[in-house]
Amino acid sequence: MKRHIFLLAALALMTLGATAQSHDVEIGASLQYCHDFGNHKPNLGADLRITCQLNEVMRVRALANVTGFVANGFDRYGAALVGLSAESGMVYGFADLGISLNPSSERLANPAADLGLGLRHDIADRHHLLAETGIDFTTTRPDHWHGTLFLKIGYTFTLTKTTPQWPTIQD
Repeated sequence: MKRHIFLLAALALMTLGATAQSHDVEIGASLQYCHDFGNHKPNLGADLRITCQLNEVMRVRALANVTGFVANGFDRYGAALVGLSAESGMVYGFADLGISLNPSSERLANPAADLGLGLRHDIADRHHLLAETGIDFTTTRPDHWHGTLFLKIGYTFTLTKTTPQWPTIQD
């Protein structure tokens, strides 16, 4: 199981390597409270994340996400998700797509998606708190989508901070 989690994290984080060369890069983690539609059990999860600022309003984000590890006994190892977020001030919306590893389903690897809203608060120059709420979708059978509501509380740290490059006049 640990091997699968590391593979998910590597897959999610490698997807952003190309865009990270000239943009702000943040890493972080969050804890999440989950409520599964199917079994109606509250649960806890966690994720690791990396985001790259594309422009003033758009970010590319990648997550290695493990939902429901307390009540379900790791029935789903997690998901490697890659997506976009669009922000306006402190509020942002996000949509992520990826692959979920679920040994209790008919197939080990299944499509997954997250949709939701987030709130980001800068607590220092490079330190940020976040809160996200939304819904996580995955399949347990080829014809059946499964939904989980979540609330995440997390922290991110800006690794690289680019400064605006002003054009220069050359003779």
